[in-house]
Amino acid sequence: METGIYVRVSTEEQAQEGFSIRAQEQKLKDLARIKDWSIYKIYMDEGISGKNLVDRPAMQEMLADIKSGAVQNVLVFKIDRLTRSTADLIYLVDLFNQHDCAFNSLTESIDTQTASGRMFLKIIGIFAEFERENIIERVKVGLERKVHEGYSIGGKASFGYDRPKSQKIQTINEQEAAIVREIFDMYVNDGVGLYDIARRLNARKIPTKMGVTWDNSNLRRLLQNSNYIGNVRHHVKDEKRAYSVEGRHEAIICQELFDAAQRLLGSNKKISPRKKPREGNYFSGFLICGRCGYRMATHNVYKELADGSTSVLGGYLCRSTRFHVCTTCCMSHRKVESAFEEYIERIVEMRVSDGIQPEEQKTNDNQTQIAACKCCILL
Repeated sequence: METGIYVRVSTEEQAQEGFSIRAQEQKLKDLARIKDWSIYKIYMDEGISGKNLVDRPAMQEMLADIKSGAVQNVLVFKIDRLTRSTADLIYLVDLFNQHDCAFNSLTESIDTQTASGRMFLKIIGIFAEFERENIIERVKVGLERKVHEGYSIGGKASFGYDRPKSQKIQTINEQEAAIVREIFDMYVNDGVGLYDIARRLNARKIPTKMGVTWDNSNLRRLLQNSNYIGNVRHHVKDEKRAYSVEGRHEAIICQELFDAAQRLLGSNKKISPRKKPREGNYFSGFLICGRCGYRMATHNVYKELADGSTSVLGGYLCRSTRFHVCTTCCMSHRKVESAFEEYIERIVEMRVSDGIQPEEQKTNDNQTQIAACKCCILL
């Protein structure tokens, strides 16, 4: 069994407790000889702390060899030589089991090839799982406390605010905040719809926080964002758990304007009056506009026939055309289907021709060589 011997010592431990790295190595070599194990390699991390796995080059090399199947057994002097973190230990044990690699410790007499050794590691795993769950609970409690104290959590700040990495409280970005006030004013006071607002912003080349164009979806999210009245939100994506509390940052708009926007959004919910047929638009979600790079959406044309029935012609339209970002025309499903069939036929013809020509050429070359050899023999 190919065995990887791992030894580690920090300078402080070597001075205080005498964990000489050479002494560890010699004792582990003796144990491997007694067990009749073949030593694949000795991995040494000298003068390195065992607080994590990432900063240990020899450890990373050993893990790579385990994943490749070169090492089937890991031997250490003591468990804390491998790691001092219970969470890292359970990760390593899971990795060993995943790649059918045994684990042995000389001092603790742990051998995963025995029932007692496997039981001991399972006990360690239970405590490690308990520790992980406690960490998760503490993180959740910490986040809840941070929100209730008025601090923002999560990734990027909302449009209209800035929050550098080391800054706990978001600050107003005056240039973006002016756009936020304008959006609320257009929607509430001027009666401008979401599509028209998006067109106006895109026409002025004003990007979102993520650098994309405006549409009705990100405008609706902006209008529903209570950050702009000085609140901090939590569990935004979970409607049942979502809530907001008073934050420490400065508000951009007043409470009255925000409430008016919520009433309008509630009374102007997006309703799709017709169910779009799927069988005639199966390219939906796969087509990309060649002009602007946006995904193309389903666009159906409904026509009333003379007999009173309705004819549905399926097609595709670039999403950004609604916001004056792109000028690509609508394409019918039949034309896209026909173009796709022609493309597939060209691929098949290319493969067939590529497969036949070399064989024919090879046959012709062989016949030429045979004829030349016959001529030589006759001469």
